Amino acid sequence: MLLSASPYSVSGKDIEFNTDFLDVKNRDNVNIAQFSRKGFILPGVYLLQIKINGQTLPQEFPVSWVIPEHDPQGSEVCAEPELVTQLGIKPELAEKLVWITHGERQCLAPDSLKGMDFQADLGHSTLLVNLPQAYMEYSDVDWDPPARWDNGIPGIILDYNINNQLRHDQESGSEEQSISGNGTLGANLGAWRLRADWQASYDHRDR
Repeated sequence: MLLSASPYSVSGKDIEFNTDFLDVKNRDNVNIAQFSRKGFILPGVYLLQIKINGQTLPQEFPVSWVIPEHDPQGSEVCAEPELVTQLGIKPELAEKLVWITHGERQCLAPDSLKGMDFQADLGHSTLLVNLPQAYMEYSDVDWDPPARWDNGIPGIILDYNINNQLRHDQESGSEEQSISGNGTLGANLGAWRLRADWQASYDHRDR
């Protein structure tokens, strides 16, 4: 499809397209008015990296853009609870967040926290989140807030070191054997980390 645009200022930000330049048969049925808005993103789901105040989360998130009820020609990001919990917002503020329903999705109301802003950089598959530091738990390049901690999977670990010594006296024919071991036994259960150090020894002498 060949698209040629002849822009002019509409409300300072809007662009009007001349559909006569569209190389399609049913150009009258093509609605490109939505794309006249600067920064418009077609409603849908995008898999994006999340960058919060310049710090990138380790995993990608599916982020939805939905059509606002008050603006059927527009779109806005739907910050769902799974994503919002990763922002590291202080618990006392997180409890007061306002949610709105878009179909089957629960989205954070745009005015829940003043100063919070979402911007999409689809060229780099990134959602840029600007959040005032006063709203956030302590965060650093080498430290994640508790909301981003992952308990991992349940498991058992065993760390051990075993030594065996065998002595044989050729004159008397006697033998001595000494076995010693030590290590750590542990288990991961949810947020629990259980660890116990152990040691054992065995001595035998055959005369």
